Amino acid sequence: MDPSPKKCKDMDDEFQGVAPSLFKLNDFLIAQGFACELINPVDDDLSLRNLAIKSNETVITRSNMCLFEDSLTMSIFALACSIENLPLKKDNELLWVREYCSTCGKCIDSCSHNAFDENEKIIPRNCPAHRDGCSDCILICPLFKKDINEFKNKYELKMKKLAERGLL
Repeated sequence: MDPSPKKCKDMDDEFQGVAPSLFKLNDFLIAQGFACELINPVDDDLSLRNLAIKSNETVITRSNMCLFEDSLTMSIFALACSIENLPLKKDNELLWVREYCSTCGKCIDSCSHNAFDENEKIIPRNCPAHRDGCSDCILICPLFKKDINEFKNKYELKMKKLAERGLL
């Protein structure tokens, strides 16, 4: 699905927010002698989502968004560089989010596009997020723009209390 003009504008606006940092990092890496270039987030030849997942830096939420420690997003902006020995995380500390998402459902309840099937899985062709820039599920998600560690602590405490009462 090709993005609509509105979605392209939304992505451009989002990019303008992160661009200064990306260009600064890009320039720094080039000055250190590395090859480096900005990757377009809608480049069909490369799945930035898959790269992010392999890095153990993100988890895909129930609404099919990427959750990083500092944000929930549909768009990923990245730099390709020639550094060969980048340290990769061995464990993904965000995997608990999958369990949380299976108990929440706010994204499903807020979706007016019937983008979830009977098993509460996203139906990409029904979801206008990519095509039209809909962000209803992101805006309603309790993880959106929250301190992820504070949220995780509250969630773990809630689960512990439920387990102690025999409700899990």
